[in-house]
Amino acid sequence: MCHCHYRVREHVETLDNGTSIFIERDSDWIESPYDNGDYMRMSALIRTRGSYDTYDSCDESMPIRSDIVLCALREHDSQVVVRWLRIFYSLTVVEKGGDIYYSREPERDVLAEISLLDAWRCGDTGGWVVEDRAGEEIDSCWGFYLSDSERAYMITQAREAAEKGADE
Repeated sequence: MCHCHYRVREHVETLDNGTSIFIERDSDWIESPYDNGDYMRMSALIRTRGSYDTYDSCDESMPIRSDIVLCALREHDSQVVVRWLRIFYSLTVVEKGGDIYYSREPERDVLAEISLLDAWRCGDTGGWVVEDRAGEEIDSCWGFYLSDSERAYMITQAREAAEKGADE
């Protein structure tokens, strides 16, 4: 389920030097986060219309493929399958909105990747813009997924650009 809660243009803050930071959505840029050679550090079983779609990790060390987990879900309750993944495979398992994600990574990393995957699926992408007191653009950067972790990174980058831009 998409929870695209960012406005088209959101004012983040105005710094002491008078520059303002904005985050803007740009849903025209919807490239998969995994197209650049990265691979998912988790496998995901995403429930859509009552059935599951699988997103399999390319991690060769993942002890079980998602198609096998998918078969287990056809035969057993999801709670049984989740316990099986945790106990027999020592995997981190996160259930969110009927979807099941599993990985060897710590839960915080899995949650961050879920947030990234959700942003991509929703087309929740964009960038930051820094403007001076007169409203003129000083700097900008695009191509981010507007997940919580990416958003924090974007604001840090924008602050650095705002401080640098005000000095020039």
